[in-house]
Amino acid sequence: MEYVKGRTLEVGQKVRVYMNLNRGPGSIFSIVDHKSGLVAGYAEQVTLANVTFTVREASRQRVLTSRNKNVHAFLVGNLVATDETKPPTCDIEVYYNPYLTSHFTVIRHQTAILRSPIAHVINKRVWVPQEALIDLFHNIGQGA
Repeated sequence: MEYVKGRTLEVGQKVRVYMNLNRGPGSIFSIVDHKSGLVAGYAEQVTLANVTFTVREASRQRVLTSRNKNVHAFLVGNLVATDETKPPTCDIEVYYNPYLTSHFTVIRHQTAILRSPIAHVINKRVWVPQEALIDLFHNIGQGA
């Protein structure tokens, strides 16, 4: 992990994570301190707990009309780890592409996902555990 301007992050800290399209050839994620709103660091992999998947629709619409990318989709959660291997329980792949969907999507089911107990980001993808799908389909069954 690369820290920015002497800022630090702590395990358990609430953060926002998004894919940074301006940093190098690989997929790098920016980690924003939720309280200050400032980028605190960059990492190739990030694991979060208590995750909410967020897409700001107005900004997504600007991407669609202008074809200029902006930060409008991110994960909000509590920092677990950076640049560590993907937890073995995170085996369900999720993606986001503003030109194809208006939300983060579970590839296997082509279903929107809003929350997960844990998520790991790497290589332009998000990985969640099976239990996130159980919650997802339970909520759908209840009309949530």
